[in-house]
Amino acid sequence: MSFPNKSTSRANQPLQEIHTNICGPIQPYSFDKNLYFLFFINYYSRKIWVYFLNEKSNVFNYFKKFKALFEKKKWLLYKIT
Repeated sequence: MSFPNKSTSRANQPLQEIHTNICGPIQPYSFDKNLYFLFFINYYSRKIWVYFLNEKSNVFNYFKKFKALFEKKKWLLYKIT
């Protein structure tokens, strides 16, 4: 099965559509003893950011880091709420 040449759901502007998911607990855990990983996908650029977490309760802290990354680099064209 081949992939389509053009996606109909791709965003037209940076940060217009972000997908996120948390996976885990994973076995065996990572070398740093992380059991979960969290990822963000920017559908405009199709860039993926992955964060490894010890506990699920750290998700909001990593979301704040992800948001700060865009604000610091002035990549944030649309406010993340």
